[in-house]
Amino acid sequence: MSEKYNGWQNYETWLCKLWMDNDQGVDEFMGELAQEKWDDAEPNSYSTRSQAARHEMRLSLEEWIPVNMVPEYDEMTGFAADLVQAALSTVDYREIADSILSEVEGYEPRKVAA
Repeated sequence: MSEKYNGWQNYETWLCKLWMDNDQGVDEFMGELAQEKWDDAEPNSYSTRSQAARHEMRLSLEEWIPVNMVPEYDEMTGFAADLVQAALSTVDYREIADSILSEVEGYEPRKVAA
């Protein structure tokens, strides 16, 4: 069972975002990616522009983070691979996407029930 950690959904989400923020290249890339997702987002009958951008950003993060933040992720096997997969499966990519997109002008962060 996960508990909030430093204001984030859980420890794994907080840790992932911390490492992303502490790498200038990653931080700049994420800012550019967020702007791209915002620029490409279109509202529809199911979602607002912000929701569409958050969805696309989340999908990108789910693909990008394991391969780019975990050395030799694609070659990992056995126990280490299982541990990494378990940790990554608890990361709240939507929360990270929301945090990154919050720097984009016009984006409306998701409303979280208390």
